Amino acid sequence: MSLIGDIFNILKGTWNLQRTITGKQQATASGQGEFLEKSPHHLEYHENMTVQFPEVEHVFSAKKSYLFELHGDAISVFFNEDEPRFFHRFQLENRMTASTLHSCLPDIYKTNYLFQAPNRFTVIHNVTGPQKQYTSETLYTRHFYFSNVLSPDVQA
Repeated sequence: MSLIGDIFNILKGTWNLQRTITGKQQATASGQGEFLEKSPHHLEYHENMTVQFPEVEHVFSAKKSYLFELHGDAISVFFNEDEPRFFHRFQLENRMTASTLHSCLPDIYKTNYLFQAPNRFTVIHNVTGPQKQYTSETLYTRHFYFSNVLSPDVQA
């Protein structure tokens, strides 16, 4: 299998998310995302997060959903809507990074993927436009379940 295929397969499962938004708009967010296998070349991604804006007492909930498709040496990402809409396509530029652009006029989204380890990666969106000027950086760390790690005879 190709390196991009290996990356695609590593995405499967549940991830803890930490997001920082800086620029004109600022916020921090945390939550979980999950990549569900729909077929060997299709993943469905869902995230649920709590968002905190500076100097705002109330915490907000946020959800996103995307479709990831493996096509040869690239991964295509779509907005998961009634009619899936293309977001971007990326290929590895070197062994562990990828960059791509998405134009949603009048805004431009430049996205960087940094695959740091099998259980850790970062996605950075730099967004520019007449009303938008911010960077969203999300750290994904693999969520591990430890409920069955200890044998029944071992007391914690």
